[in-house]
Amino acid sequence: MQDPANHEKFVQMKVPIRLNKKTSPYFGVVRCPKYKFADYQNEIRHVHWCSDDDMESMTRIFTKKCIEYQQHHYMQTNKQILKLPNELSDMKAKQDSHHKATSLNILHRWREFLVGEIADKLKNKHNFFEENSDVYAMSHLKRIILRFEFIMNNYLRNFVR
Repeated sequence: MQDPANHEKFVQMKVPIRLNKKTSPYFGVVRCPKYKFADYQNEIRHVHWCSDDDMESMTRIFTKKCIEYQQHHYMQTNKQILKLPNELSDMKAKQDSHHKATSLNILHRWREFLVGEIADKLKNKHNFFEENSDVYAMSHLKRIILRFEFIMNNYLRNFVR
């Protein structure tokens, strides 16, 4: 029945020609206004989502300080201090001492600053010296500290690279 060459034959035999008509429902067309998805996505990525104003300000301070400490260089590149040319062993010793001094300095200053800031900002609303572990596990403070721990782990991973 689908072959049009046989249609004349079916008409002579008085057989009705049944052709399947393919139809698709019409849903209409919705026109979406053009917008810059990448700009909106970039803006959303840089927004800190939290319900607590202190938490938001602490997150901003925390990230700013982490980025600031990433600017420190572990390798000494100042030519006056290195007094080039050097023996390879002397240069390695200077680089090792510079690396140790820089890492200790950053470790102490970073930890000192961050722990001090967290304690100062959150001491009025949260109990840092909770003795009951079940109460601490359900507290908002645990989520805050966990968030800072994730941020710090991320920055430390990038800092070590």
